[in-house]
Order: sequence, then C-alpha cells, then structure tokens
Amino acid sequence: MNLHYSKAASAALCVAMRSCDFALIQEPWVKKGAIRGLKDVGGELIYSRSTKNPRACILIKKGFQILLLLHHCSRDFTAV
Repeated sequence: MNLHYSKAASAALCVAMRSCDFALIQEPWVKKGAIRGLKDVGGELIYSRSTKNPRACILIKKGFQILLLLHHCSRDFTAV
C-alpha cells in the first residue's frame, strides 16, 4: 500500500489491518525521521532504522516469527 506520506492513509491502514496479517508499505507517514501512525495495530513495524526518513516498511501482526534481512534493507527497500 502506498500511503503517500499521509496521516489519514495511515489511520485507514490501521483499520484495514483488523483483517490482515501483514502490510507492505511505501511512503509511510514520517515525522522527525521515524514512521508514525501505525502503532495501534498491535504488531511490529520493520524498516531500516539506520536511514533517515525511510520510504519502505513492513507491518506484521504479533505472533509471527520474522528475521529482518538487514543486509538487504535500505531507505527504499525492506526485506524479512
């Protein structure tokens, strides 16, 4: 889902996550270098924390075992 850096789109994704286990996200809402608006889902937000203003992330609900492939992550790409 492309959120177009929108606060409203982030809120809509939180509602949609009630029936989804994960979301592949482009252009999340970012404020002060961190992704915002997706904490209420009750999952884990995965992205490269070593980059400023990430443009790609994965949101996975709790209960799934994941392994971040950090060597393959960048500002524009997240891999698990």
